[in-house]
Amino acid sequence: MKFLIDPRHHRSWVATNRDLSRKELSDLVLRNDVVVADLDDCILPSPAKRLAYERLKDPLSYVNPLFIYWALTSARALAKDGKLAESDCWQKYIELFLDTEEKRKKAKQKVEELLEDGKLEEYPGAAKFFNLALKDTESYLLTRNIPEIAGIFKEKYRFSYAFSQAWNKQRLSVLFVLDTRKKYLVVGDSVEDQKLVDQLKFYEGTMGIERFTSIYVAESPDRRHLNENFTINIGRDYRGLVEILRE
Repeated sequence: MKFLIDPRHHRSWVATNRDLSRKELSDLVLRNDVVVADLDDCILPSPAKRLAYERLKDPLSYVNPLFIYWALTSARALAKDGKLAESDCWQKYIELFLDTEEKRKKAKQKVEELLEDGKLEEYPGAAKFFNLALKDTESYLLTRNIPEIAGIFKEKYRFSYAFSQAWNKQRLSVLFVLDTRKKYLVVGDSVEDQKLVDQLKFYEGTMGIERFTSIYVAESPDRRHLNENFTINIGRDYRGLVEILRE
């Protein structure tokens, strides 16, 4: 990876898997017809994880056999498989604890409260980045979260569409791969996003895709956290990338 903004000197860093100038990188990010982005741990710390954490803090949860079962099985899965287990753990959480309209409404209210109180904040520069990247595009927010929470962020960032409980993003690619759209950008941070990137790379040069660019939101600039399958890697701070886009 080539660092255009070096993490040794800046908290907000930018790297690419190609020999790109800052101007070339800017053109790849800003000149697109379709933008697809993940939500949890990509635009802000995961609202899904935060909901589960808030429930862990509630003493009443520990007299609920279903919650104890979910907590123990999730802990084992996460210890064994790490981030790969997150999707299954969250899917089970929805099945057990967000299975009614009233429960989902309360979950939405909780997330809104956390946002208002500043206890759940977007990554620095995220709003400015999406304001630039989504301009004049058709945009899709793909998230494993429930519709009520996906809707909050669809409106906040002005995505054209939001797809919630998106367990198979690769399969959803058929919804936005159309021959009238030429240039695509994907922003993600997970195994599911990697599968979507691989699918769209396969389509590049066919199916109407003239150019495909991807951004990986990495935990850190350490090599073990970088993903060279994505065109661009950034940390959980978009300000360096925004700086390049505004030059």
